[in-house]
Amino acid sequence: VGGFLETRFLMMSTLQSTNVSTLTNLSGMQLTVAAGELWKIEGFILVSTSATTVGLRAGLSVPPLTTPRFIKFIGGSASQSATIAGGGGQLQVSGLSNSLSMTGIGPTGAAIPIKFDALFNVASAGTVRLMAAGIASTTASPLHFMPGTYMMCYRLR
Repeated sequence: VGGFLETRFLMMSTLQSTNVSTLTNLSGMQLTVAAGELWKIEGFILVSTSATTVGLRAGLSVPPLTTPRFIKFIGGSASQSATIAGGGGQLQVSGLSNSLSMTGIGPTGAAIPIKFDALFNVASAGTVRLMAAGIASTTASPLHFMPGTYMMCYRLR
């Protein structure tokens, strides 16, 4: 209560593309944390494809955590009044947490907005990384993560 102890703003300044199905770090989207800290993260990922692709996965890589350790992703559509997809839940105690899986994203070249929120307590110092990948290999249609993708990070304790 009483405000944030620290805030950090992280933003991708260049386009990053991937065509792999393994979660991959998004450039510049990493936060170094210390043991005993409690963090709240809010962010926005903007992704597009060069053709309709089979889907997108997103998650975090984290150092050892204790409770609370939650994340939520909500993915929109480039089409008006289209269905949104979401995913989330409890983060892994440490390592990779694949928390969003959206299938059939497209149409070609459309920007897909994804909003996310996380709250976690750090057990051991380390680095938190925002990650994403295709559901399957996207060699013919890479995913493009757009400049302006960001994370607002607030240390609460």
